[in-house]
Amino acid sequence: SESYQYVFSAGSAGSAGDAISIAKFAVTGEIYTWDGGTSHRTGTNVTSNSWNNIVVTHTGTERKVYLNGSLIGTFTSGNLNLNSTNVIGSYFNSNYWINGKISNFQIWNTALPETGTDSVETLYNNGVPLTTAIASDNLKLWAKLDNTATFSTNWSIPDASGNGNTGTSSGMTEQNLVNNNVSVLNGESSGMTSANLVLSDLSRSLPYGDGYSFNFDQPSNDYIDCGN
Repeated sequence: SESYQYVFSAGSAGSAGDAISIAKFAVTGEIYTWDGGTSHRTGTNVTSNSWNNIVVTHTGTERKVYLNGSLIGTFTSGNLNLNSTNVIGSYFNSNYWINGKISNFQIWNTALPETGTDSVETLYNNGVPLTTAIASDNLKLWAKLDNTATFSTNWSIPDASGNGNTGTSSGMTEQNLVNNNVSVLNGESSGMTSANLVLSDLSRSLPYGDGYSFNFDQPSNDYIDCGN
């Protein structure tokens, strides 16, 4: 059977409505959402080596999935009954880790409409990620996954929503922050002076958003625990 990779999960296995998640099948890249009882498959695959904006909403017993601002699936589930921590990068019990980069992750306590103020359209923003705060009491977590995070033994991921839901990484090193400029590959020159340092015209393509993201490495079992 095909393995799974979870971008986010909250809740537990049980009945419909006991979980909410964003996930994909590892081989095909097909997007689905697990609700605690059923994997609701969208029939739509993420594009490899490209940034994808994915939104999952849940109202009553209806769950919807959007990709890059467009609706790709509507499903019947159960009323939400979540009882476990919010996890970025893996299944709730630290399994089925994602292999890829994640940036600008948000949790809302209301189902977003497709268009209008504070909507799926707002978050997609024509493919240009939002960088300033959203003035809404319904935004409960905004993990930008950028250089506002700090590293000691693990990464501490601040909550840009202002609600103090700080995330803590597991399995990550300083190198997991993309565009970090931190390197363990240090070298020592021989026979050089300061005159050897010259300006470079090299350029590079920056990752999603403000140039930062977190790289989730499946073999290292990387994930971020954002609490309840």
